[in-house]
Amino acid sequence: MKAQHLNMALYEFEVTTLGPGYRAALWVQGCNFRCKGCLATEWQPLEPAILHTVQKTAALILDKTELTTAGFSISGGEPMLQASALNALLELLETKRPDWNIILFSGYTQNELIEEGREDRLILMDKADAFIGGKYIETLNEPSGLRGSSNQEIFFKKNSKFNQIQQMEILNYRKKIEVRISREKLFTIGIPYTSHKKTQA
Repeated sequence: MKAQHLNMALYEFEVTTLGPGYRAALWVQGCNFRCKGCLATEWQPLEPAILHTVQKTAALILDKTELTTAGFSISGGEPMLQASALNALLELLETKRPDWNIILFSGYTQNELIEEGREDRLILMDKADAFIGGKYIETLNEPSGLRGSSNQEIFFKKNSKFNQIQQMEILNYRKKIEVRISREKLFTIGIPYTSHKKTQA
């Protein structure tokens, strides 16, 4: 059986700006949406970036995370372009950290994925305890909620590992960013708020 690979743009640990608690986070490389105002344009090209097998990625994440890590956030890029490999990764992580909750960011809405009917993408969406979907619209950027713009939807699956308090925290999240230096690069993690209100002259 051929080994599955993940094409990643970045991975980080003990992240505090992509959901409740300390989190491991992975951003995939490649996106098919090209939303105006995207903060990660360098992660849009469908080209090789950090290539690891699913098994190596799982081992790396489990080795680098602490017992205090509460969950795993997946963004990009567009995760649905690598749904099969991400499903395999989550299955491996589940065997060692069944307590982790999963947050998935995607440019696809729930209805778009259902209408498309691709099994690997539907499975990935279903694995997310919180699914945040929809294309980013720059003019609808808002100050609260764990999403980039107000058109994007936040769904919690029926048996979500997020309790009611955590769900409210995600829905009413006050946006913030972390600044980090990793692999000789300075970058920010989080969902910033940019006001688009017109000012009076």
